[in-house]
Amino acid sequence: MQNKADNHKDDLLILKYLANKALQKSQTALCSFSIRLSHNGLLPRHAVLPVIMARSGLLGAGVSRIENMVKFDSPNDLFLFVEATAQMLKDSGFLDAAHRLQTVNDAFYSTGSEWLGELGLELRNIEQDFKVPKAILGRFATIMLKVNEAWPRI
Repeated sequence: MQNKADNHKDDLLILKYLANKALQKSQTALCSFSIRLSHNGLLPRHAVLPVIMARSGLLGAGVSRIENMVKFDSPNDLFLFVEATAQMLKDSGFLDAAHRLQTVNDAFYSTGSEWLGELGLELRNIEQDFKVPKAILGRFATIMLKVNEAWPRI
């Protein structure tokens, strides 16, 4: 008899296999597959984008595991995650990018939605201006999941 952990591992292996099959067809097929899983309750909504990115090779191996997805229980959790991401940028030698991200994170905004919007825009600008390591881009994707709840077109 299998326990819940074994069932979870089996589910992840099946998901990985099916995602690879969808990816063999096209990126669009993979996106469609992940979104269908989300709508059917088989994949948490917050995990759809990282699954797509991970299976298409856009995230580093350490970030691609579904069970490692970060879930923010409060705005402070996201704030601390962004702060740690800025520190990772700094530690990787991207001092200007780290400063830009930290400046947006530390600024005062009239609403949380405004903070998320500014955060999303700055992440996109940093992605365009710097060749950020994949592991940090994975953190960007995690932050953008939260940003896209308020601002889906950023």
